[in-house]
Amino acid sequence: MLPNFFIVGAPGAGTTALHAALATHPDLYLPTVKEPRFFLSNGTAPEREMGPGDHAQSAEWTWSRAAYEALFADAPSGTLIGEATPY
Repeated sequence: MLPNFFIVGAPGAGTTALHAALATHPDLYLPTVKEPRFFLSNGTAPEREMGPGDHAQSAEWTWSRAAYEALFADAPSGTLIGEATPY
């Protein structure tokens, strides 16, 4: 199962607030992982240096398609599935 919609923005532009607001809507499903970063790679973690705070969030980053689809496995039938990222 893949998302029906994406929340796309820039860091500091309000994607977190929009994600939180939409996640409360009964007809929408957004996973608790807001920024899985799946589309930032081709199936493996990109090689780059991590900045401050990245280590804490890196556990939520999703590089394989199977892991990405698993984020949406709990979506109730009939709901629209979304994902948010500032990247």
